[in-house]
Amino acid sequence: MKEISPYFLLKGLLLGTVYLTLSIFFVFFVPRKAPALSELETIRIPAEELDLAYNKSADTSYFTGSYRDGELRSITLTLESGLKLYGTNELFIQMRERPAYYNLMIHKDKTLFNRRYSIYQLADDEKILISYEFTREIKQKERDTFFYLGLAFLLLMGFILIKTLIQRFRDSKRDNGF
Repeated sequence: MKEISPYFLLKGLLLGTVYLTLSIFFVFFVPRKAPALSELETIRIPAEELDLAYNKSADTSYFTGSYRDGELRSITLTLESGLKLYGTNELFIQMRERPAYYNLMIHKDKTLFNRRYSIYQLADDEKILISYEFTREIKQKERDTFFYLGLAFLLLMGFILIKTLIQRFRDSKRDNGF
């Protein structure tokens, strides 16, 4: 049997620690349900404080900005729908005038390292651009996915721990002559 090099052992322990920390965080500290409409905070921000972040190669975009020293972030949209809501085309030419202000319904997320607010509804003075129901459904699916992945990882780690403890117990019984 080959020995594992200290580099790979350290790398595995570090990776296991990170995944274990994230799993514990998502299973025990992140609420299972998306916030209700009554739990959201409504704010009004100038249009220049809300930008569209995009990735052409992945065909994704999302609205982002800052609020109370934290990041505002909407759900991930397709590039085309994000550009349409932002008022530009594929060449980033402004097709329609952006409103002076956006009305946002936001909720503070539980995160490990930074302060983040999720945008649950995005509206201008005329219409709702991203609805609460649409966002809540997507956020709920994300929370469920992370919860079940975290739970699966914790179960796997628990299985490995219990199996190792049973094996060590049997080995110690055998060594003591039982």
